[in-house]
Amino acid sequence: MEIWNNDFTPRSKREKYGYLREIEYKKEIEKQITNILKINFSFRYIMHACLTF
Repeated sequence: MEIWNNDFTPRSKREKYGYLREIEYKKEIEKQITNILKINFSFRYIMHACLTF
């Protein structure tokens, strides 16, 4: 987790150490987690309408 202590704002650091972040790997993991959540969870919305007669 030491990678999270680095500041990747400057371009020079992104170019030099960016490979340590494993962005593509993390995107794939995030996609898998999103799919699991979509399949296994559902959310219901209750809409309340105030009708005046």
